[in-house]
Amino acid sequence: SRPSPRGGGLFFYVSSMKVNGFIMGPECGGTSELAKMLSEHEEVALHPKSAPHFFDFRSGTELPESCTKGRKRIRIESYLRSFRAPASKFWIDATPSYFYWPGCSADIMQHNPEAKIVVVLREPIERVAAPVKKNQEVSCRNFLHEPRSLDVALAAEKAYRSRVSYPHHEQLCYQHQNEYVRLVIQLLEVFPATQVLFLDWWDVRQRPRQAVNQVTDFFELPRMSKLPKVDRDPNFWKKKLTPTVPAKSRSNVWRDCAPSYTELTRLTGLSLQDWLRL
Repeated sequence: SRPSPRGGGLFFYVSSMKVNGFIMGPECGGTSELAKMLSEHEEVALHPKSAPHFFDFRSGTELPESCTKGRKRIRIESYLRSFRAPASKFWIDATPSYFYWPGCSADIMQHNPEAKIVVVLREPIERVAAPVKKNQEVSCRNFLHEPRSLDVALAAEKAYRSRVSYPHHEQLCYQHQNEYVRLVIQLLEVFPATQVLFLDWWDVRQRPRQAVNQVTDFFELPRMSKLPKVDRDPNFWKKKLTPTVPAKSRSNVWRDCAPSYTELTRLTGLSLQDWLRL
């Protein structure tokens, strides 16, 4: 249920307010682009930050030493105030990592039990190559990350996970985030399937208007009267999303993902035939 407007539509906070919808998925999976499309909807209010990261690294009382950031106590009132949106709007938090970090689903359910969740999944080979390319670009700018090829990055991730008990990390999570079945089950153990919508990013990319209509129908919002801005930008859709991945690297990634293909199709209801291409 959406909060009732009060105070003449001004920015304000009441304890009964809830975030109406969440958009999440694996890193570099397409959640940000979908959020940009929805941002043009007149009834939608996205969080001012592109990804507020409120529920990851915010819950719980203990954090393994292998992680670099400390957790903070949840301050839901501050979180809601940070939206700075009228209560009449449909509030959406688009943070991809809520799908990956354990405990996020339970915290979201605790504070927003009626929220609807949209999960965007991307074909594993393209998805795992995107953050590797991203880290290479970051490394060139500020030397935060060592430039690595895809195979070297996956080997570094495997070595890291072999020596830590808590297998989550901000950077070394390439193939670990491709374990879609585990992550989907983690979400569906908390939220009923009727409150979760799964989208294939390939479908969103090829048919953005249809995908946006599917999301607005799921959120019970009126459909948008005009095309999303990115839908009108042909260069965005012609742009190659990831560099050319060598055949051997594609096989290495797909070898780990292929056994869960049938189960993922059953859990999400998606037709993932395009993922079978190597």
